Amino acid sequence: MEFSIKTKGFDKIDKMLADMIHDLEPEGFMQWANTIEKTAKEICNDPDCKRIKFKANKDMKISMNFADVEAIECLKKAIKQHLNSMSIGLRAFYEQGLPKQLDEIKKNFSV
Repeated sequence: MEFSIKTKGFDKIDKMLADMIHDLEPEGFMQWANTIEKTAKEICNDPDCKRIKFKANKDMKISMNFADVEAIECLKKAIKQHLNSMSIGLRAFYEQGLPKQLDEIKKNFSV
């Protein structure tokens, strides 16, 4: 007599772990930054890339440059749009760490 057990849940866990690892490696980190930048440019109607620059490098550092406060808000909207697709670790960075930096940059436009 033979028995088998379905392991559907384990497949989901494996995929979740693989996604998490990918997102926290330089290539995945850079891909997410590019995706967010592209979405922000669409939201702000910036096809010529003059208002928003948001790039990650292989050292997992982000450089950003904005033409105005509206461009920063477009980036924030783009981040919110993609949060549910990110792994938990990357989501924490984009939900908690980055908004503080963006708020500091916004203050520079107010001065």
